Formats: sequence, structure tokens, C-alpha cells
Amino acid sequence: MSAPSCNGEYKRQVTRYRHERKRTHGFMREREREREREREEEEEEEEEEEEEEEEEEEEEEEEEEEKKKGGKHL
Repeated sequence: MSAPSCNGEYKRQVTRYRHERKRTHGFMREREREREREREEEEEEEEEEEEEEEEEEEEEEEEEEEKKKGGKHL
């Protein structure tokens, strides 16, 4: 009767497969979380850079307007 031993081996293989699958899936989820964090950090950095550029442009425009006004009064 080789059926019971085959059945036991099958159960062990299935258990091993399920365990490995859960472990692998956990790693995949962790990697995805890390990627999401990186994306969020990059987006925040880009937004900060855009805000800084806008502020610099506004300052330059204000300086130009002051120069134009100053030139007219002289």
C-alpha cells in the first residue's frame, strides 16, 4: 500500500509550497510598501522644488517691478 505514503508526501509538499508562498508574498508586499514610500518621498521633493522655483520667480518679478518703478521716478 504505497498510497498512504504518497498521500503524506503530497501533504508535505503542499504545506511546504503554501508556507513558501506566504513568505514570498510577504516579501513582495514589503517591497511594494517600500516602493510606495519612495514614490511619496519623490513627489514631496518635487513639490518642494516647484514651490521654491515659484517663490524665486515671484521674487524676481517683484525685483523687476521695483526696478521699473524706481527708474520711472528718477
